[in-house]
Amino acid sequence: MALLLLALVALVGSDSGLRAAALGSGARSAARRHGDPASSHVHRAGRGSWRGRAKFRDDDVSGASTSSILRNAPGPIPGLVEHVDAVSGATKFRLVSFCNRAYWPFLHVATQSVRAAAPDMLPYWTVLVPDEGTAEFVRDKASDVDVFVDDDLRGIVAANAEKFDDTPDGERAERAELRRLMSWRRVHAMHGLLDAGYTTVFIEPDVVFAGDPTNVLNEVLTRADVAVGSDYGRGKYARRHANTKVLVAKPTASAKALFAEWQGAEANEGADGGSTRTERAYLLRTILREGRKRRGSGAVVEVLDETAVASYLSHPADDMDDASNDDGASSLGARGSTRTIERPVMITGGGCDDVNYKLNWLNQAVLRYALPPGPEGRKPLDFEAVRAGCDEATRRVAMRERARRGGKHRREHHRRENHDDEYE
Repeated sequence: MALLLLALVALVGSDSGLRAAALGSGARSAARRHGDPASSHVHRAGRGSWRGRAKFRDDDVSGASTSSILRNAPGPIPGLVEHVDAVSGATKFRLVSFCNRAYWPFLHVATQSVRAAAPDMLPYWTVLVPDEGTAEFVRDKASDVDVFVDDDLRGIVAANAEKFDDTPDGERAERAELRRLMSWRRVHAMHGLLDAGYTTVFIEPDVVFAGDPTNVLNEVLTRADVAVGSDYGRGKYARRHANTKVLVAKPTASAKALFAEWQGAEANEGADGGSTRTERAYLLRTILREGRKRRGSGAVVEVLDETAVASYLSHPADDMDDASNDDGASSLGARGSTRTIERPVMITGGGCDDVNYKLNWLNQAVLRYALPPGPEGRKPLDFEAVRAGCDEATRRVAMRERARRGGKHRREHHRRENHDDEYE
């Protein structure tokens, strides 16, 4: 029923500034640590195959040329809407993610969190994979998740494989091109599903559920056509650090127009000297620069700030004051509206570069928030355990901003109390 409401709300209603996250170096050891019997094959795919490429990111395309070699064709991902139509039934809602075998340890943790925190979403989750072998692997590990084999992606990569030489520079350029290709592909996926009438949520594999996000998504989609995630911050600071680890949209005419524009921008990437080389750059420098409402499409775009989607960078230590409301709960507000929540409903691996530390962080989040507590209760998050592999410097910036905001909140509350006392 909750998902049906989420689908009906439409009818009524990859880390700038961070060290580049790399999954390639530790992916095999991480998979082995998670008991993945196929881990020895993680990095043995042939050239031109996405299946063994773990190191793609939407925010690090250094090494790629300003004129893309690997580029998505304009429009939706071929075959995806037809596949989703065949498995969806009457509920026009879809959760989508990308995964290859090297990313499986992350998706494994994510599926654990969804099963525990939002099991009703599992039948509506489609994971896009690059080949049938990966599809069988994921189906074997998570039979309750729908899998779509993205033949078009494999064709794009295979058709251009010979354009990269076997030198270290050539391999770096190929990895950068793959990251850029995948950064834009999420926008193409959203574009097609929205045009087909689906309320759509995209999450990267390193996003876990800390609670059932249905109410949060319902509420944001009553105010906005589109919502995106953020590294950290609230208000203008969240918008400044917006990202595409989480994308949410309802199939309004405005949202459809926005994503048609967004996916079309890939064809012009690099025309301005490279400033729009990723979908996130276009989000920050074009879509959000115009304010909450886009002039062209008319779409209302909201940023899910750190109170809704947290990360290593933004999640407070358990003993920190969270700038809470008077009732002790933090709030997510848009243009004066507020939503009372006890904790973020999603937590990402943003800010953790090393694959093993990232997995450590995500596992901690799932154990603390999603899974039932053990005999000793819920363990506090251990930030020290992951500090060596995560961006502690940026986390300190985020925590200083949180503390400053909390001090301002307390001062304003104190002034209101004193003002009220004067008139008693």
